[in-house]
Amino acid sequence: MRLRQPHREIKYEARQILLQNARICLAITLVAGLFYFAVLFVQSYYAVGIVLEFSDPLKNSAQSAFSFGKDGLSLILRLEDIRLVAKVSATLPQLVSIAIMQLFSVVLTAPAIFGARALLCRIAEGKKIETADLKGIFRWYTDLSLAGKAILLYGMLSLLEWASYLLSAGISLYYFFSLTVSGSAGKLPAFAVFFTSLCVLLLGLLLAWSILPAGWILARQPELGPFAALGRCRELMRGWTADHYLFRLSFILWYICTLLTYNALLIFLFPYYQIAETCYLRRLQPERTDLFPLL
Repeated sequence: MRLRQPHREIKYEARQILLQNARICLAITLVAGLFYFAVLFVQSYYAVGIVLEFSDPLKNSAQSAFSFGKDGLSLILRLEDIRLVAKVSATLPQLVSIAIMQLFSVVLTAPAIFGARALLCRIAEGKKIETADLKGIFRWYTDLSLAGKAILLYGMLSLLEWASYLLSAGISLYYFFSLTVSGSAGKLPAFAVFFTSLCVLLLGLLLAWSILPAGWILARQPELGPFAALGRCRELMRGWTADHYLFRLSFILWYICTLLTYNALLIFLFPYYQIAETCYLRRLQPERTDLFPLL
């Protein structure tokens, strides 16, 4: 049985490294952040979203229904007990636009994230990074091979994470839809549906997070392909998946504060977490330098 990694010690080490290299870490984050905020600007300028409407059952006679076709997506939930009619709708062009914007986000931000991660990994491993080295981030754009690897791996990780969100939400929506249509789901307690959805979400995140270190491996060894990085990730994380999951959850308050500050805290959290992740993963199998050589 493996012992847990000392999370507090690792995070303390990461903070010390961050403070000692605060200026260059800030510069790395700002350069990578330019691409992130460019995506946010484009998404806000060309904002396309799903329409969500609520109304009183006394004023709306629509019954629960679901449809998806050439006219788009439409879901109506009639909840008499709480006197609410909820409608979710989106036209097919809107759904296509949402998919294109998500793809645009991955293509534009993935190389910047991997380029910044590569530099922060080197800092965490004691390497000296100068301002001139910031051009290494742009190398992940100019080198089409590196850009393709970053986009493919980042896209796969994002799909897994979003799939867990959608599947979890889908279970709850299906319960409410079948309940309002036929009442057949009424035999299943609502708390059981919530618990099932939560379990699906956690299991999906566990699967997605278990292969997140593949991004770290690819950033450290860009000569690898995405699938080779995933294979080495599986070997690296063998026996440590649950502990790594807890390690990521230990940053939950930082994630919440970041959301509350409209991502302003990312300027600190991004380099802090990347350095902490490097410090954590280096402790797992330090003897396997043949698989995970230092930069």
